[in-house]
Amino acid sequence: VSIDPGFNQPGSFDLSYIYPNPTNAWINFDMELRVAGQYTMTLYSLDGRELATRVYDLKSGSNSLQWGMGNLPSGQYILNASGNGQYTSRQVSVVK
Repeated sequence: VSIDPGFNQPGSFDLSYIYPNPTNAWINFDMELRVAGQYTMTLYSLDGRELATRVYDLKSGSNSLQWGMGNLPSGQYILNASGNGQYTSRQVSVVK
């Protein structure tokens, strides 16, 4: 797990830990936010296709979220989190 050095900047956030990874059904992930607001999570295939997008209204501080991955074939995916002018991405593995 890497921590984005930008997290110390006002308004920044971190998508810290995705578990279980690899998964076959659900992933859980934690977001640590400096500022409450609307954050968008987008799941991409490795070839850049946008597979799903969700928008969350989140509070400042720690937020725990869950995403169903059961409908996806085995493979590698990128989960991108964006909001408040910031973004970060993490890789997710699905194994069936």
